[in-house]
Amino acid sequence: SAIMTTACDDDYNVYLLGAYAKRTSLDEIYKEVCRQCEEFKPRMLGVEDVATQIAIGDAFRMLSQRDGIRLPPIESLRPDTRINKKWRIKTIIQRYGPYQKLFVMSDAYEFRSEFGGFPKGRTIDLVDVYAYCLAAHNIPDNDFAGKYNDNIIKLRRHSQGKLIDLDEEREF
Repeated sequence: SAIMTTACDDDYNVYLLGAYAKRTSLDEIYKEVCRQCEEFKPRMLGVEDVATQIAIGDAFRMLSQRDGIRLPPIESLRPDTRINKKWRIKTIIQRYGPYQKLFVMSDAYEFRSEFGGFPKGRTIDLVDVYAYCLAAHNIPDNDFAGKYNDNIIKLRRHSQGKLIDLDEEREF
């Protein structure tokens, strides 16, 4: 599981405030969510709307009621299941990337490693949650996005309806 708290200013700069990724128990994940909520006061919690992640959102609601902790509203984040995960992440980051700058704490080694190795890295949990955070900030489209959409249409035609990634290099 991966947890991330970001903030966005009026110039669409994104600040990574807290990041956590670990294969661990629900209790440990819940404690980290509560810690980040206490420290950063996010306006919402996003939970990916797939398989067991839905149950995690429900569990957070029940645990927070049990503990008397007020969590921000939990919103369902629906991934586009028509395309693969790496392509979805890449298109979100490329859509917003030219607009803003990403500011990351110097001790966010795991995120820096995943982001630097994307899309060929061993893990992509934190990069995935970062893409969801970008989308949640509702940053407006930029001029580059229109040009990129033209490329997506060409790729669809070229691959007979399947999205394929022709370039192997990272473009952020």
